[in-house]
Amino acid sequence: MRSIIAVIAGIICGAFFIGLSGTIAYAVFPADVPFPVTLEEQKAFLSHVPGKARAVIFIGWLFSAFITGSITTLIQGRTSWKVPVITACVLQLFIWMSMAGLSYPVWMWLLSTLLFVPAAFGGYFFFKKHL
Repeated sequence: MRSIIAVIAGIICGAFFIGLSGTIAYAVFPADVPFPVTLEEQKAFLSHVPGKARAVIFIGWLFSAFITGSITTLIQGRTSWKVPVITACVLQLFIWMSMAGLSYPVWMWLLSTLLFVPAAFGGYFFFKKHL
């Protein structure tokens, strides 16, 4: 039961920080076009987003993976690495779904695929050893 609660809490916290990173990135590094409402406007908006904003979004994704690993580790009792990895994989799937319909650059696809789950492992190992 604790594992299920840990996965749900990890997904909620991870999704919150993923959304927060996008909000911060677009506020600090605004695009040349107004914020989108429709899907077509969103594709045009993402093509005008500065590279620094994309980097902030990517760093926010990694931070959310670390937080996800940390939260799930603390809730489930630091006994298994499987719960943080399952949660990170679910969030990775959500990120892929988000990127599939929009024009994200290839480097964001590659780096998020390669680094998201290891960042969750980092949160797991950090809190397993230090608390």
